[in-house]
Amino acid sequence: VPSATSISSIERLIAVGNRLSLGLCLDRSQELYFDSMHSQIVPLCLGGLQRQAALMTENRDHLADDAIVDSDSGWDLSVIRQLLELGQTLAVDVECWLNQLS
Repeated sequence: VPSATSISSIERLIAVGNRLSLGLCLDRSQELYFDSMHSQIVPLCLGGLQRQAALMTENRDHLADDAIVDSDSGWDLSVIRQLLELGQTLAVDVECWLNQLS
């Protein structure tokens, strides 16, 4: 499970590469991200959204959505959100998923 720190580090490395005009080719990174998005990130988003909806239905709105943790994977919505933001950095269209988590 990637940590928030490791995701931030990747984003910073990409930003530094862009600022230094290194001409980094991110094609393979985009492909890997896209594959993992569909096999791992999207199912986690769906699970998180389902749990969030269930909690709202049960009138447990005192729980913050960022505190909801996937019981199977241990990923919380804030890490999933960061993974989606990494997708934006890699120019992968993740806007609809980010909007769902907002």
